[in-house]
Amino acid sequence: MQITTSRFGTVSVSETDIITFPEGLLGFTNATQFVMLDDPGDEIFAWLQSAQDPKLAFPILEPELFFKDYKVSLGKHELEALK
Repeated sequence: MQITTSRFGTVSVSETDIITFPEGLLGFTNATQFVMLDDPGDEIFAWLQSAQDPKLAFPILEPELFFKDYKVSLGKHELEALK
């Protein structure tokens, strides 16, 4: 599948790479499909790129880079929503 981005142009991604947030993200309820893209110009940051809106992307990084003992704690509702 091809998605268009404002940062990296058109990129090819697999359907299995799509991350679906059924309820969208906080403040972006209409944006439900994203893909993680590495930034070739930056070793720390990657991008959570919307598969629906080329201009919508969020910088992301691995929290372990700053907090060695970082652990994610999700409640039952979050786990069910993420499947």
